[in-house]
Amino acid sequence: MELDLEKYASLFSDGAVTELRAQESHARKAAMMAGNLVSNSSTLTRGVCARVSKCGVSGFAAEASLDADAIGHVLSAAAQNAAFMARKAPGKGSFVPVSRGERVKPAFVEDKTAQSFYVDAVRQADEYIAKN
Repeated sequence: MELDLEKYASLFSDGAVTELRAQESHARKAAMMAGNLVSNSSTLTRGVCARVSKCGVSGFAAEASLDADAIGHVLSAAAQNAAFMARKAPGKGSFVPVSRGERVKPAFVEDKTAQSFYVDAVRQADEYIAKN
């Protein structure tokens, strides 16, 4: 998956340190019992989170979706949460000024392994267990 988070920099809060992260999680499951395939699944979950730090406090937001709407929403919600915290904990002081942040390209690695690979591996283990 190719994702360019830099294009959302215009949504970052002025005068704040903003972190924007995307996540992708893969889960595969294959189970056999006495030679019968009883479970075979593959799931992919994506999400985005943002942390905004301003006036010595931080706000955080996350969403289990990875699209333009979700990215805009977490950036806005994190900024609102930071503003709320600043009102509730005044006088915490501000962070040391930070220069333009480091940009890290997301390291999404596409798993091209066929699900049949996992099913075959489980089948071999099941056959071994049955024989021994």
